Amino acid sequence: MSDLILKGKKILVIDDEDEICDLMQGWLSFLGAETITATTGDDGLWKAKTEKPDLIITDVLMPGKTGYELAEFLKKGSERLKTVPVIMMSGRRSMREGAEFVDAFVDKPFDPKQMLETIQRLLQKFP
Repeated sequence: MSDLILKGKKILVIDDEDEICDLMQGWLSFLGAETITATTGDDGLWKAKTEKPDLIITDVLMPGKTGYELAEFLKKGSERLKTVPVIMMSGRRSMREGAEFVDAFVDKPFDPKQMLETIQRLLQKFP
């Protein structure tokens, strides 16, 4: 049984692959987080504005806004959301280029231990 180490945290997961959203939602919920998902960058942006998550995990390439565009908007264009940490994940290491508005980059498929450490580090850095 999980010790609910993410209890009380709201995490938004944005990925155009339903399987990734479902996997992340199940795993994060097991750890105690309230998890919201979106499958396009545009829907992700809307949910970020309306749900006010504590942390956002986004893919790079998606329909609508890309993860890069989403992160840039959040960090530069939204007073309310600019302090929300953003983790970007991609199956392509080359996608790290241009990820200047994200707080961390995680490779896909992600290692659960590494992802959890990254989430915890960012939640402590941006309370």
